[in-house]
Amino acid sequence: MAEQLQDSNTEMLSFDLWLTLLRTNGPEFRNARNEQFRRAMAPDMSLEDFNALVRLADDKANLDAEETGVELDFYDRASRVSTALGKTALPREVLDGIYAMQTDLLEEYTPVLMDPETPELLAKCAEKYKLAVVSNTGFIHGEQMRGVLNKVGIFGSFDHLMFSNEVGFAKPDKRMYDALLDTSGVAPEAVVHFGDNLNADIRGAHSMGMRAVHLEPGKVISDVLNPEQ
Repeated sequence: MAEQLQDSNTEMLSFDLWLTLLRTNGPEFRNARNEQFRRAMAPDMSLEDFNALVRLADDKANLDAEETGVELDFYDRASRVSTALGKTALPREVLDGIYAMQTDLLEEYTPVLMDPETPELLAKCAEKYKLAVVSNTGFIHGEQMRGVLNKVGIFGSFDHLMFSNEVGFAKPDKRMYDALLDTSGVAPEAVVHFGDNLNADIRGAHSMGMRAVHLEPGKVISDVLNPEQ
């Protein structure tokens, strides 16, 4: 492990997902999903303009979730896109259909590992530590993310999976990290959390008394984690 984290008291390693372990597999997934939204919400708008609007709404939702700790899931974010268009929210059954379509799209455009060494690295870490995911979910819920983790070959390495849409709160809210600590029974000082977001991951983990490692842009897990140490 990174030199500053060599500690015999470490019992568990916790990981963020997006831009820590995973990234989107090109623009095709979001384009295809957003096209379904566009047809239902704003058929006269170009996909390029609609994508920009969705991105703004999604980014604002992420900031609001981090600031308030309130989880904003697929349905909340879809509603925000409708509001940005000045329209009423789509009926639940329409959104359910788009959600199901999104699940199918994840099979075709599965997110990819940030670091190709991740499966082997996590498997080695799992021999020594408990491993966990603590992730805000946004448009893609935990149920779908389990399938993604299985498909990219790392699902079996984790002992605990904490997704914001299932816990009901979003990082850096302490209740997200509390869910992990309560479930695992591990003391906060025995956990090291890895993530790319200074607020949600690093400050959030530190607020719980956990140690944290920041994955700066351009860094991947194998740059900061050595299971042999």
